[in-house]
Amino acid sequence: MVHPGKINKSNLICYGKGKLENRFIEILNLIRNKPGLTNKELSKVLKRVKRYAQIKFLENLNYVRTMNYPKQLFITDKGVEEIQGARIQ
Repeated sequence: MVHPGKINKSNLICYGKGKLENRFIEILNLIRNKPGLTNKELSKVLKRVKRYAQIKFLENLNYVRTMNYPKQLFITDKGVEEIQGARIQ
């Protein structure tokens, strides 16, 4: 793979290291500003449907944790650090 974007995506999926895409940073910002947001509310705010796969990806990388039913989303310290790192770059 020659393309740095593809390499970054592969590293994120396989090793959990790399730079998150802007769509994930946008989700992290919303969760930080509104803790306890549900998947349904998140979809309404973003005006898009089916954010479940992206939330699960962030949860697997420990950027987000879910609690209760319906699943409420809360950002972790690692997620906050990622947002701050994205602002600097």
